[in-house]
Amino acid sequence: MFLTVCTCLCSTAIYSQTLKDKSISEVYYLYPNNPLPSFVSTFYIETSRLGKDEECFNTVNDPKYAWTRPIEGYTQVYNESEADIKISFERLNYKIVRKEAIDTVIERSEKKDYERFYRVFFTIRFELVVKGKKMPGVIFKEPININSFFETRSIAAKESLEKQISQTEIDNTLKNYISTRIFSLLRNYWGKEQKALFRMDLYTAKGKHNYDDLDDAFKQFKTVMKEDIKGGLNEEQKKKIESCVAVWGKALTEKDTVNPKARITKEIYCGLCVNLAVANAWLGNIENAESYYYQSLGYNNDKDFKNNLKQVRKWLLDYESRYIKNHPEYKIMPLLEGKWRLIKYISDEKVDLNKDGKESNDILSELDSYKKHKIFDISANRILNVIEGDAPACEAKTTKYYYKVSKNKINERKYLIFDDNEDIDESLASIFQITSLNGENLTIKGMAYLTGDTTSEVEFTFSKTK
Repeated sequence: MFLTVCTCLCSTAIYSQTLKDKSISEVYYLYPNNPLPSFVSTFYIETSRLGKDEECFNTVNDPKYAWTRPIEGYTQVYNESEADIKISFERLNYKIVRKEAIDTVIERSEKKDYERFYRVFFTIRFELVVKGKKMPGVIFKEPININSFFETRSIAAKESLEKQISQTEIDNTLKNYISTRIFSLLRNYWGKEQKALFRMDLYTAKGKHNYDDLDDAFKQFKTVMKEDIKGGLNEEQKKKIESCVAVWGKALTEKDTVNPKARITKEIYCGLCVNLAVANAWLGNIENAESYYYQSLGYNNDKDFKNNLKQVRKWLLDYESRYIKNHPEYKIMPLLEGKWRLIKYISDEKVDLNKDGKESNDILSELDSYKKHKIFDISANRILNVIEGDAPACEAKTTKYYYKVSKNKINERKYLIFDDNEDIDESLASIFQITSLNGENLTIKGMAYLTGDTTSEVEFTFSKTK
């Protein structure tokens, strides 16, 4: 009897196949999150829009030097006629909100030194406008609000801050800081060399069977990740990742969720689906990436695996959104189709729709419970059904619209246009720019009537429902 039990236990151990995680942690360059059109290579800064305090921003007589900063991937020119785009900071104004006196202690080897300085909090307000020069038209227009602070030079604690650091010095420090802060914003919007860390686990397997093919595929994938990746993959890198996809895809065909002796068990299958989700995203196959990600959720017994899936999902959604924005030719309809639940509704103007005496930019908080629940059901046959009131005790109301997706030739952004008329008259239709789209979220921005006959700029954010 003892021999029989041991034999069974040993047999299970011999044929048990398990998932083997392999970590990757490599730096790469992100796609810009708010890319300029593909025709743009040069830009011009319009300093004449800086207002009456323009001279305060210039360290020398020629204003171009004060506003010379790199935006990675583009060349700044100083002759407007040579530029692809003109960048303006319209209605630029700034204000010091408050200043705080800070005392610090600096530990020395033999004594302590006491110093003090001002921490100055400020706001910058302007409208960032980008217009095409070689291809005329407004490319980008957005109100910018910056709340930040800077610290003045330090002085000895026994000295008076007010006497040593004048208000004029603080004002000039702020004005010199503004151009640096604004260009930091522009680089974050459009720069092509923002670094990010690609860090997560991918998977091979271990056990009685031979898994050299999975190990080799992972090694090749990791080798590509160590290379210089700027946004997306080059053609040679794509071929290498495609060969990894072929290996992992072939392995999936061997799945056997019942037989513990199988080479590809359910656990290993789900791990390989993680690999395929990530690899397909890098290749720009967003729908495939989403499909494999959801298949990977079938294995949820392991805490480490679930934690890694959170990291994978966070990267996937960010990469998908950036990829779509940076590839105007990408066909978004397969991703756009489906049901989207409204989760955020923001206006650029504060309103008091519920008449409680408190104004808010958060329109959802102003709506009654019936209108808070809104779903956009986007179908392949150009029908957009807007469903309101699916909360308990509320009878849902469905409004039918016809829609189309159109790409603006100047800014290369896509727009969701819908109307209750099948012919869709754009002069009467609702037009919303698709500012972000991935497998889980959709954000659109446009004009809407909130109160009376005037329109306000609003932004809707939706979450995809399954």
